[in-house]
Amino acid sequence: MAPMIDDGAAFDSHKPTVYVIDTFHPKAIEHARTIFNVVLNTDKEFAGWQQKARAVLIRSSYLRADDIAKCPKLVAIGKHGVGIDKIDKAACDARGIRILNTPGANAQAVAEIVVALAMAVARNIPSIYARQLSGPVPKETCTGQTLFGKTVGVIGMGNIGRKVARMLQRGFDAQIVAFDPYLPADAWADVPHRRVPAYRDLLAESDLLTLHVPLTDETRDMIAYEELKTMKSTAIVINASRGGIVNEADLQRALEEGLIWGAGLDAHEQEPPTAERYGSLWKLPNVVSTPHIGAATDDAHILYGSLLLMQSIELKLPDHLYIPLYPYLIPCPAIWGSGGPLIVCDSSDGVSATVRVIARKCYRICNIVYMRDAHYDVDRLNIGLRNRNHILVNPFLPDRLSQPIIRLLQFTPVP
Repeated sequence: MAPMIDDGAAFDSHKPTVYVIDTFHPKAIEHARTIFNVVLNTDKEFAGWQQKARAVLIRSSYLRADDIAKCPKLVAIGKHGVGIDKIDKAACDARGIRILNTPGANAQAVAEIVVALAMAVARNIPSIYARQLSGPVPKETCTGQTLFGKTVGVIGMGNIGRKVARMLQRGFDAQIVAFDPYLPADAWADVPHRRVPAYRDLLAESDLLTLHVPLTDETRDMIAYEELKTMKSTAIVINASRGGIVNEADLQRALEEGLIWGAGLDAHEQEPPTAERYGSLWKLPNVVSTPHIGAATDDAHILYGSLLLMQSIELKLPDHLYIPLYPYLIPCPAIWGSGGPLIVCDSSDGVSATVRVIARKCYRICNIVYMRDAHYDVDRLNIGLRNRNHILVNPFLPDRLSQPIIRLLQFTPVP
């Protein structure tokens, strides 16, 4: 392809350019380079990015109104994860700048750390480990509680809250009590739960309280000292959403006074959290704190979602989608018609929700086939093939799934 010079850098003229402000997983950057000219914050071409960038990717950086004002060409901001509270939405709306996040892409990973934090706090694992570093710890001195059969209060019934509820209900036989003022009454039809009209209604009965809401004026300090006083002395509070939803000073006071059992925090008002700010809180034996790593295992998937979204704007997707990011993209003969793509994805994959949203926005006709475990449905694939001329197979499918699908699409026998 013919190169294009942009402020001294050689770029592929057929690819849009994206400026990556924060650090992303190397594998995610490798995928990004297949469809973008990627400028990292360590590249010399990154200098003066505000004047050049039409598209940027961020992870933890803030883009305030004055930052956005310095970017005259900016049309799209891709945000790692779902939360966009670090971006001045009003400034973006005023200029028609699209904010692209990845709802659902990180749900599994964040839900797992919620459960991990809950178990660590319940069994006092960090404090026992710390004692062990100084010498043998008699097991009769170790205390803890189980999560099995407990009542779990879930505030926020979105993708992550739902994943957490499913894990705890199915894995620990938990009783789920949930609150969300925005979701319809039939939400969570597949998760046994009881819904309450106000979040304070679930506090007194919750053995475990987990928060899954954005940080807004409405949710700031929604869990403060008065709320914590109403909870059981054996209750555990987990915040893996946003710092500021739980009042940190009040939480520390409640822990020091023994009002609740403990707390697990993957979100803090100051990020990254420091010992200077949180040292006194971290010294408490019933606190487990991590630096907002809930989605850290899913970097490639989350960035992939942002890239896919951004490509839909930057490239103005054609009638038939071709994304080099997919190593398993199989073009089908034209005799199969000119409908939209058949998308093959693992239903347990975190990016599936993003794929579905984008596909259905970009195409009037779209057929999505889900693969579970080691099974695939040949008949459903063949039905799709007769009406589609491009096949997308999720590149993150394990080989035991992707290779049989590829052989099928290439019309070779499937063992």
